[in-house]
Amino acid sequence: MLNKLPEWDWRSLATKAEAPTLTIHGEADRVAPPKGGREWAQHLPNARLLLYPDAGHLIWAERPVEFLRDADLFLGGQWPRGAEVVTVEP
Repeated sequence: MLNKLPEWDWRSLATKAEAPTLTIHGEADRVAPPKGGREWAQHLPNARLLLYPDAGHLIWAERPVEFLRDADLFLGGQWPRGAEVVTVEP
């Protein structure tokens, strides 16, 4: 069953999400490259992407002060500075 996962297209279901969503990625992440977070932010209706320059996959460990500040802002109902709206490219 897991071998079918790459074929599953989640994007049509993502458009139904109502909760604000913040996708956070390190620009140097080699495990889950930022393009994945960008794609989520494109398809979720109330989402933004926050990229950390010079950070990899473990942002919370590499940049704990900034990560906790931004997570706290988001969980308090505000978008962190630098969180960008990502539009669907044609």
